[in-house]
Amino acid sequence: MPIGNTTVSTVGKFAVTHHLMCLDFAVAELNFHKGTIMESRFLDTKRLPLGVRDYESLRKWFESRRIPASREHIDYLEQNLNMSLGELVQKSLGLSLSDAFWVKPVGESLTWAQVNFFKNDFSDDIGEYLMDGGEIHSLFTPTNTTDGVMKKKWVIKNNIRYLIKQGSHTGMQHLNEVLSARIAKQLGLSHVPYFHFGANSCACPCFVKEGQNLVTAYDYLLHRKVHVPDGRSNESYYPPLCDVFGKQWIDGMLLLDYIIMNSDRHLKNLCLLQDAKTGNLLGSAPIFDNGNSLAHGINLLKHMPFENLKCIARPFSKTHDQQILLIDPRPFKEQLYLLDSKIQDMVITVYEKADMRNELRDEFIDGLGILLRTRVRAIINMVVV
Repeated sequence: MPIGNTTVSTVGKFAVTHHLMCLDFAVAELNFHKGTIMESRFLDTKRLPLGVRDYESLRKWFESRRIPASREHIDYLEQNLNMSLGELVQKSLGLSLSDAFWVKPVGESLTWAQVNFFKNDFSDDIGEYLMDGGEIHSLFTPTNTTDGVMKKKWVIKNNIRYLIKQGSHTGMQHLNEVLSARIAKQLGLSHVPYFHFGANSCACPCFVKEGQNLVTAYDYLLHRKVHVPDGRSNESYYPPLCDVFGKQWIDGMLLLDYIIMNSDRHLKNLCLLQDAKTGNLLGSAPIFDNGNSLAHGINLLKHMPFENLKCIARPFSKTHDQQILLIDPRPFKEQLYLLDSKIQDMVITVYEKADMRNELRDEFIDGLGILLRTRVRAIINMVVV
C-alpha cells in the first residue's frame, strides 16, 4: 500500500503528523517521528485502546505493537532495512490482525476498508526473512505488529488469515501448541486450534474478526485501576478477572495450565474481545499461546530428566501447586476422566515426528505421557475428595 509524503498540521504548538484511528474514527492526534509517538492529544476517549489514559500509557501501548527485539535475527532485519522496529510498524500504518487501530498520515484520504489486513492482501516478506531468509520487497504486513519471541509470519490461504509459528532447532514449542490445543479441546475449553504445518511449524487461523479489538488482561486491569507490577504473579488479580471472564472460564484455563505446566500465562497471554465501534466487551478470547509448556526446557541428556521437574506459574501464583487451589474442578469431572484415558496416546501422536534422535524421542514421549497423566489424576483426586 503506497503511502504519500506526510503532511504536518500545526494546532497551536502541537505539530500533528498522524491520527490514531479506530476503524474510521480519529481517536487521537499524534506527533509521530520515526515510529515513535512524541506528543498526543486525545479526541475520542470512548474508542481509545483500553487501559490508555494519558500520553505515557499511549506511548507504551503503541511500542508494544513492535516485533520484540528478542526475536531471532531481528538485529539483521534492522540492519538490512536501515530502520528501527518502530519505523517498521509505521511502514504498515500500525495495522495488525489483533485490532482495528492504525495510524493515518495527515493529508491522506485512506479508509479502513482500503487498508485493513482482515480484508486486504498483504506481504509475508518480513516473516519469511526472519524464518528462512529471502528478499524483502514489501513492508506492508501484519507480521510487523505481531508479538512473541517465536519466529512468526502471517499468510493468506483460501481467504483465511493464518499465523505460522516456527519452532527452534532445539525446541518443541510448535508441537507443544498442538498438544495443548488438543488437551484444551478434550477439556471442553474455548481455544485456538493449532495444527501441524510442515516439519517444524504450527499454524492457527486468525481468531479476531474485523471490527474487534483484542484486549489483554493487563490492559483491562489498568482500565479497572488495579495496580499491576510488571511480571509479578498476584492472587489479587483473580477476583476482577473472574468477574469479567467468568470464574469457570478462568478455572478451565488454570486447569489446562496446571496439566501442561504452562510457564507463560502472563497477563498479556490472557485476553478479551471488544467491539471496536462501541467499546463494549464481547467476552473472552479463546485460549492461545501455550508453547512454553510441557517441559519445554527439559534436558533429555540429564539423568532422569523428568524427576523433580519445576516450572513457574502465572498470573496468580508462583507455582502451579498453589495456583490450582484457586479453582473448582468439579465442572470438569467427566472431561478429566476421559482425558486420563487418552492423554498418553495424544502425546505419542503429536511428538512421534519430533526432530530428535529416536532414543531421546522415545524417552521424552514415555516420560511426558506418564507425567501428564499423573497431573490429570491429581486433579481427579481433588474432585473425589
